[in-house]
Amino acid sequence: MEIYEQLYTITEEEIPEFGGHVLDKQLSMLAIPKNRIRMDDLPAITRAISDAAAMFGEKKARKVRKRIMEEVASRKDVMRSQYDEQSKMEALLDMGESAILSGDFEEALGDFREARKIAMENGFDNKVAEIDNRMATILARLKKTDEALTLLEEAENISKKTHTQHELAETMYAYGSVYWWSGEPEKSLKYFEKSLDIAKKLKDERLIGYSCMGIANAYSEMGELEKDIEYSEKALLHFKRAGLEREIAKMYVNLGVPYEEMGDLHKAESYYLMGLQESRRIGHLLMEAWALSNLSGLYEDPLDMQTAEGYARSALEIFEMIEDELGMSIAHMNLGRIYWIMGDWERAGKEYLQAIEMKERIDSRFGIADAYEEYGRFLLKTGDESGKEYLEKAARIFRDIGNIRRAMFCEELMSGTSVE
Repeated sequence: MEIYEQLYTITEEEIPEFGGHVLDKQLSMLAIPKNRIRMDDLPAITRAISDAAAMFGEKKARKVRKRIMEEVASRKDVMRSQYDEQSKMEALLDMGESAILSGDFEEALGDFREARKIAMENGFDNKVAEIDNRMATILARLKKTDEALTLLEEAENISKKTHTQHELAETMYAYGSVYWWSGEPEKSLKYFEKSLDIAKKLKDERLIGYSCMGIANAYSEMGELEKDIEYSEKALLHFKRAGLEREIAKMYVNLGVPYEEMGDLHKAESYYLMGLQESRRIGHLLMEAWALSNLSGLYEDPLDMQTAEGYARSALEIFEMIEDELGMSIAHMNLGRIYWIMGDWERAGKEYLQAIEMKERIDSRFGIADAYEEYGRFLLKTGDESGKEYLEKAARIFRDIGNIRRAMFCEELMSGTSVE
């Protein structure tokens, strides 16, 4: 079967929302004649088709990539050169990224390990370092920090041996991400700053943007909201210069968070709505769901709860469709808060417990502490003294990660000296 016919069948079967004609559209955009598709074209075609599939969730995008790799890219009559091995490796890396976005971290590790094997066998040293960086971040999310740091030491040694500054910057960024997920924002800040220093020398707008975003996230967990805003605005600027539409949408949503914490709900809403608009414009379902989720948390007046619940339910529907468990946990937290304000304490309690069960498994230490604090406050409001246990756990984590302001707030709630 010709490559075009194989690709058409895959797109027709895996993306019925578009049908097989989405392949013709992508080939036209890539200026590749359908009767002259070469194996050299396959990585670009695969990425274009899977990006289209990602509009309906990363699991669908991953399945498309996997089928193309297994049914087309593995053909014995064409997969013979080192380039073809590199194409297979790149396809595995793309599949791993899709698995991360859909929360399938173990599957992502499997893809990356297979890609790393190809890189090692073919002497792609810089790719080994890149893959180690990606794997380390996943391991950190799975709370395997020591294993993650061992990989990063290998990646750092390779980058220094090959004098590859770009990969060294990526490794510094990965160190920052590992420490961020392990609840050590001060350490993460140090490495994000190292990544930023190298990225500036390279004049790499994408990496400068990511480094600034990492710095902003570290300051956010440390409770330094003005610094969070400063570096989030810098990240947004550099993502715009790099033309990264998904990252631009993400930063609009991220910028709303510190303003919400500071009580400037009008500005927070403005950023969330910009993020929502941009996400819908580019078809970024994941960020659309996050924008909706954050909007649902802005309302405090019982008269606005119908609007808030509408946003939260819409967010949860998208998160469930694309199978993003972290997003689902946030949506359940928001619904818990909404039902609390509405006075439906039974439904609120169920939503909170469902959220906490998810967060304890997959969220950062900050995210878990944040959930403990809110659930603890809810329990105390209902007269349940077990709320103090959750507040104590939250305070302990906040102190561990250096967010003294939030730790003190939890302690004041426990002692009854805080006025909410």
